Amino acid sequence: MTSDLIRNGYPMTSQLVFLMAMAAGLSIIGNYYVQPLMQAVADVFGLSKAQAGALVTVSQTGYTLGLFFLVPLADILESRKTVTVLMLMTLSGVLLMGGAPSVGVFVVGSALAGTCSVTAQIFVALSVALSAPEVRGRIMGIVFSGLLTGMIIARTVAGGIGQLGGWRMPYFVSGIVMAVVIFLLWKQLPVRFPQARASYGALLLSTIRLFRHRSFLRLAGMGFFIFGHFSILWTSLTFLLVGPAYGYAESVVGLFGLAGAAGIWAARFAGRMVDRGWTARLIQCGGVLLCIAWMLLLLGGNSLFCLLAGIVALDFAMQGIQIANQSILFMMAPEARNRLNSGYMTAYFSGGVLMSLLSALSFEKYGWDGVCMIGLFWGFAAVGFTLLFMKPEKLCGERMHIDV
Repeated sequence: MTSDLIRNGYPMTSQLVFLMAMAAGLSIIGNYYVQPLMQAVADVFGLSKAQAGALVTVSQTGYTLGLFFLVPLADILESRKTVTVLMLMTLSGVLLMGGAPSVGVFVVGSALAGTCSVTAQIFVALSVALSAPEVRGRIMGIVFSGLLTGMIIARTVAGGIGQLGGWRMPYFVSGIVMAVVIFLLWKQLPVRFPQARASYGALLLSTIRLFRHRSFLRLAGMGFFIFGHFSILWTSLTFLLVGPAYGYAESVVGLFGLAGAAGIWAARFAGRMVDRGWTARLIQCGGVLLCIAWMLLLLGGNSLFCLLAGIVALDFAMQGIQIANQSILFMMAPEARNRLNSGYMTAYFSGGVLMSLLSALSFEKYGWDGVCMIGLFWGFAAVGFTLLFMKPEKLCGERMHIDV
């Protein structure tokens, strides 16, 4: 982190950027531990592959609900208190999953952690609000890369820790770290009261009304197609890697999360490109790269090189498009950034929930080839949507009127 990110009297500091990035990653981490540990959890609770895959859907469904019902609150409530309370609730869910005596308790903990982990998205919007305009893309990219790092750690470290100390151990370890970060956030985040004044009902109604705006609807539609790719891949990848094609142990499966580290670099790179005005190119090139990634992943059923190349390409494309979309979004109505993000990310994760379920069912019935064909079809659908309905260069700089 360099001091050139701190400009024009804005309250963002280098230390705060790092802390918010770390908090964003920890907020989301509990949602993804189950992916590399899926086989172990299935064995303990006696679940089929499809049922184990549904555990991923539980947290993603909770996250989708949280995006709609909780994120808009950040437009009317004091920021520091809001993120602290939500992170404490996420911590409770993570600990509940780690100590679950039955699959029912695990599902309750997963739903709670998933719903409240939307704090990560509040941090992304808050980082924009606290930063100088000329570096907002860069700082948003850094905080978003923290979120991605949380996903990668969940997929990478969980397998190794799970093999050493059992599948419950990753939840307890992250719980301890999260408690420390919550304390530091309370000490360092500035007290910030949003400008909007509205009742909770009016706030939700305002979020729903966003979908009347054609520009927002197009961005939300693109988001729906994007996160589905992540869910298709990571819901079924563990089954491929522990199966006959590769036969890897859980600790090795977790290491595949490191291939997603390209997404961290991509987010920071995309932030710089946004600051330079290359937003439209990021979206267009990212759509094409998604299709190429699934072609590589299809070959990856029997080729480790192609599998790793496909994972890297998919993460790179997704994060580039995501940063570009959110940069457009946050400039449409600065006073309602959290509601804009709420509506957009609800559509984003709705695609993820749908594709996570289809991925698990497809692997059980058609194997890895079936999973990749779904991904390739979804990639072409994303490209088609962009060509038919989105003109990113026209959306950049567009303003929206928000009723509340």
